[in-house]
Amino acid sequence: QINIRCVAVDNGKQALDFLLEMLDSGRNVYKEIIMLISDVEMPIMDGYTLTKEIRFHKDLKDLYITLHTSLSGSYNEDLVKKVGANNFIVKFQPDLLAKYVMDALARHSVNFA
Repeated sequence: QINIRCVAVDNGKQALDFLLEMLDSGRNVYKEIIMLISDVEMPIMDGYTLTKEIRFHKDLKDLYITLHTSLSGSYNEDLVKKVGANNFIVKFQPDLLAKYVMDALARHSVNFA
């Protein structure tokens, strides 16, 4: 409904591999990926680990990340802050998710205008 293109993968490892392949091929991740939205609970690599890996990578560390989860509570909010995600959304709040996407689109258009 908000007319954006989305790339979907099955787990955190696939997401990280996709980002690393972009870098390896010389593509500018920040021009192509406005934000990463990740579930927290995934097989192989969860959203917390994915976020930590991205934050530790010198060429990915500033990627805008929103973690999306069915797990609520202050423990999860603290963990989101600890790994360095920009936002945390408890499932399912489509209006809040759309707001975060629209905010990211606005930041992106300012940064790459």
